[in-house]
Amino acid sequence: MSLPSRLPRLIGASAALLFVLAVAGFGAGLEGYSQVRHPVALLGAQGVPHALAFNLLGLVVPGLLALVVAELLRRQLPAGAGWAARVGSQVLLLAALAFALMGLLPLDIDDLDGPASQLHASAWMVWALGFIAGGVMLGVERLRAPGGRALGILALACAGAAAPGLRLLGAVAGGGPAAGAAPLRARRLPRPGRVRAAGSTSPGTRRGRRCPGSRRWPG
Repeated sequence: MSLPSRLPRLIGASAALLFVLAVAGFGAGLEGYSQVRHPVALLGAQGVPHALAFNLLGLVVPGLLALVVAELLRRQLPAGAGWAARVGSQVLLLAALAFALMGLLPLDIDDLDGPASQLHASAWMVWALGFIAGGVMLGVERLRAPGGRALGILALACAGAAAPGLRLLGAVAGGGPAAGAAPLRARRLPRPGRVRAAGSTSPGTRRGRRCPGSRRWPG
């Protein structure tokens, strides 16, 4: 397999690895944060320690890398590729852009119904819909094409991994001023208390930062 044909896989794997490491690392450094109970968006929310670094390393850079992957896949499609593969690759471009935008539009956990939170949740919705729909369209089309089985299986597997997020879309589409923040309301924030980076001095010697919105999600 030539380097140009392997490039999308290498860049895609790098983007996924960077995202996982960012979530694991910044999550471990935020006291009271649980990977199981709390949304990833909390790590980049306004006022949370190291939020800017997480948004850059966990969302913006992986999103831009995914954008490069989607464009490479689009350009590598054979001349006889069907409309589903072409449209799917373009939808994946949009999804990658929305993923990066989530890092530029951080959540405001003190105002879940405010413009900032709604913009963040809207970007998430565009990413979820685009990534799943684009992956399915590209994957199904490539499965039918000679020599495209590997890419087809990979695209469908990625779409399937993101599919559980579809259960949150109904809440977002429900309308109302709070609809944009609905995906986050099914989780709970860390309990009220001091939030500080792991390894920092104890509360007895230094006052830790209180995480804005350190309360339970409404509803």
